[in-house]
Amino acid sequence: MKKRKRISKREAMFLTGAFLMFIGVVMFAVSNFSYPVIYSDWRVDSNPVIVNAPNSWNITRYFLEGELMRLEITPALTWSDNLQPEEEDIPAPYQPVFVNITDPGGEQSEILCYFILTDPKAALYLYKIDVTEAHGLEYIHYEVGIGGKNPSIVATALKSGNYTAYISGGLVSDPPFEMKFYKGVKASYLKYPFNYLLYPAIIILLSGFILLLRLRLQRKLVRKRKI
Repeated sequence: MKKRKRISKREAMFLTGAFLMFIGVVMFAVSNFSYPVIYSDWRVDSNPVIVNAPNSWNITRYFLEGELMRLEITPALTWSDNLQPEEEDIPAPYQPVFVNITDPGGEQSEILCYFILTDPKAALYLYKIDVTEAHGLEYIHYEVGIGGKNPSIVATALKSGNYTAYISGGLVSDPPFEMKFYKGVKASYLKYPFNYLLYPAIIILLSGFILLLRLRLQRKLVRKRKI
């Protein structure tokens, strides 16, 4: 029975170094794998439609089917008059305001907005919304920007055409100070899901390189001794 040839120390170093180099190269390649992530970014929309007092009860903007819309409402100072007392789910005196959004076909979505008084010297702040009717829009929800700023009504358009938002009912006597209609413009960035492998890959590559370099230096040293 033939004996299996044992791998020498040098062969083991070479195989280990080569294996580490191979694994490092693969990990490095995988760490650089990327794919585009497409999302809607309000900041890309640098030209929102804006209307101001004294006669800005409504605002209109064209949206394509599937586009995101964001409606920002800055209350008039007079909206702080005749506030409703705080309730269990509303932590401060508030002003209820109905906002209707009419789709291109004339159907309306009705949204009850609760503007609360957080500072007697500041304008009211949109605290929450209740959707009582939804037509031509889907996923109508409340959204707050970074740092709690720019609370807004956000929705997705189901039809292409003009959408008009307006303050309805007799709850407030003056129009809002300002209204802004933003569009969620498509933006993208490259996502690297395996970028956490980059540093381990570099370490493994260096380990394999050092091992192979050490083996090469040992071979040169042995040759010099033989000479």
